[in-house]
Amino acid sequence: MNCVQRNFTIGALAFIWVLLPFLLSADPVKRSRLLLVPKSTMNSMGSDAFKEIKKKTPQEKDPAVNQHVQCIVDRLLRHTKDKTGVKKWETVVFQDKAINAFALPGGKIGVYTGLMQVAENADQLAAVIGHEIGHVIAQHGNERMSEGVLVQGGFALLGGALGDKDSSRNKTIMGALGLGVQFGVLLPHSRTHESESDLIGLDLMAKAGFDPRESVQLWKNMGKAGGNQPPEFASTHPSHKTRIDDLKDEMKKPLRRYEKLVQAGQAHNCGASPFHPQSALQKPAIAPSQAPLSALAPVSADTPLSASCQPASGKNFQHCDFANQNLDGADFRKANIAGISFKKASLKKANFAGAQCQGTDFSHSSAKNASFKHAHCKSANFNKANLGNANFQYADLRSAKFRKANIEKADFKKADLRQANIKLANNRSSANLKKAKN
Repeated sequence: MNCVQRNFTIGALAFIWVLLPFLLSADPVKRSRLLLVPKSTMNSMGSDAFKEIKKKTPQEKDPAVNQHVQCIVDRLLRHTKDKTGVKKWETVVFQDKAINAFALPGGKIGVYTGLMQVAENADQLAAVIGHEIGHVIAQHGNERMSEGVLVQGGFALLGGALGDKDSSRNKTIMGALGLGVQFGVLLPHSRTHESESDLIGLDLMAKAGFDPRESVQLWKNMGKAGGNQPPEFASTHPSHKTRIDDLKDEMKKPLRRYEKLVQAGQAHNCGASPFHPQSALQKPAIAPSQAPLSALAPVSADTPLSASCQPASGKNFQHCDFANQNLDGADFRKANIAGISFKKASLKKANFAGAQCQGTDFSHSSAKNASFKHAHCKSANFNKANLGNANFQYADLRSAKFRKANIEKADFKKADLRQANIKLANNRSSANLKKAKN
């Protein structure tokens, strides 16, 4: 170290020492941490690192795989309280045998297909993704980067954008971000960081309707997959036994929350893993009438839909949630929307002709002039929906709910309304019930 560098380092350390009491910040689990790096800088570094990974790692092209992962991420993010300035997260599935996943500052999530071989179902994958999101929202990367500032010689470590990925400086940055294995340097998270992320992830998955008990099974699977050596994802983590014991100790509250969601029909609707299609048969099925899955947290009408959830005829939307969305004029003809939520959505002139909508939740929606002609909507929920001038001709509406729904001038010609509670609908006298089965 030359004289200039030494003086700069001494000055930086003195500056930090004076301001130390003001640089400690409380995280989601009420622990003080040293955070020297601006959030904007961390987000920029995370985005740059993500770009590097996308350049060198092929991305998964299978829509079913991408939709499955995106469904899990979307549900977890509804309950993620991120105070680092990220407005929109990005998720990429990488086609790689590595048993790995990561989340980066800047709202970047990477999942490797090798991990999906080990995670047998959506719940287990949610345990890993929730854990990685936990590292980001608890700002563990910033904390480790701040430690690097102290150890590596002041703020010079943070200067400039990421350049040569083989440089010692960039390896330190990548390691602090949690990408040490990928970039040739091992900087494991501390036991404190791991415990915090486990608890955050356990809480997130339970709130999002994933079975928290599967987090324990996931780590058992990790142990089996690793053999004598742990998988890449687990190489920087505590022993499986320690982690499993800790998760079991904290299971009571998340499990109670999850069980309430199951009873309310609000468990996740992400389906079976494309890599383990039979795994769904090992878990109790949720009845179609329970499947509406209204949003577990309010979703803004301004929240953009993922590409895989954009309305189009004939598509399978089982992984989507359209609650609170503006879908006026949307095309869902012959689409599979069984059991998902359109609660409080705007569906004026939307076309659901021939759609599979068994158990779907349309409650409180505005569906004036919408078409449900020939739709299969057994046990669907239209309670308090505005269905003025809607077309239900020939639709299967057995056991459907229309309590306090406005069906003024709605057309139910030849619809099957057996066991439906349409008698509790408003403006029933003006509806066309000619030849309908009651």
